[in-house]
Amino acid sequence: MIEPYDVVSIIGNAKNAGKTTVLNYLLERMKKKVIGVSSIGMDGEPLDNVSFLPKPRIHLWPGTLVATAEMFLETATIGEKILKRTDISTPFGNIVVAEAVKPGNILVAGPSTIADMEKIVHIFHEHGAQKKFIDGAFARQSTAKMADGTILVSGANRSPVMDEVINDTERVIRRLSIPKSEKNLLTRNEWKKTEIFDFEGNWIGAGEHSAVMDPEATLGLLGPGVGYLYVPGATTAEFVRKFIKTKDAGMSKLVVYSPTNLIADDFIDVFPKAAEGRIQTIRPVNIVALCYNPFSPAGYVFDDNEFYERLRTLTDLPIFNVLSERSEC
Repeated sequence: MIEPYDVVSIIGNAKNAGKTTVLNYLLERMKKKVIGVSSIGMDGEPLDNVSFLPKPRIHLWPGTLVATAEMFLETATIGEKILKRTDISTPFGNIVVAEAVKPGNILVAGPSTIADMEKIVHIFHEHGAQKKFIDGAFARQSTAKMADGTILVSGANRSPVMDEVINDTERVIRRLSIPKSEKNLLTRNEWKKTEIFDFEGNWIGAGEHSAVMDPEATLGLLGPGVGYLYVPGATTAEFVRKFIKTKDAGMSKLVVYSPTNLIADDFIDVFPKAAEGRIQTIRPVNIVALCYNPFSPAGYVFDDNEFYERLRTLTDLPIFNVLSERSEC
């Protein structure tokens, strides 16, 4: 399932979806390899810092590399050896890269930005990591931008109503699966401004406004000869709808930097058949597997077979529950 991929991101559909359980499963299966582990935000704490419900700890094996705030080494049980201190700061202090000397648990608080996470991945590579796992904190699916393989975890904790979890999972899959731009767009502004290109991908001009703050001005860039409208940063489903309905859009394509820039819960409605292919991305997300967790720490449980079969209708991705005998991994 994940063998071909160097950097694997684990993202969830909700807080307490089950990402740490999936990470621990993968670490146990690959404990004979050198693995690098970090997180966007904090993970591995015994109690969730919002719900105060119990959470699984991140369990490392000897030889595993970890990037976390240095203060959390004091409570770790991995008998660590520090390999590198960095100048990457977190609210808990600077990040260090350490190697686990013995099996044990650790709290992981990694970089808050993709640029800093890329630095950590490079350090892992320098110290021989054969694979890097990045645990994405709740609502921070941005790690999928830098990964060459992404695992999506669909957890029952999203809602006690299975229909809502299924619909949400479909929304996430469709949003993250928009295709790569068919043209190699050459930017003049390092992707920081709205830009327009002709149908051959040649740069025409740039705007000063964001799609969120001033959608009308952004859509005003459209006109004859505009093949691609590139929108940096956050993009809402409402803006996408307006783009599709704009008369001057013609057959132009809307291009975002990453599918994770699309910040809405209702992107199923944005993708009618007529609009498919009209929304593209510079850095596509490669979802390689869908994990599911029928258990919620709030105290309710979905039927495993029903949850699996409902998810099976959404996608042809490999689907598995790491705590079940059923697995396609």
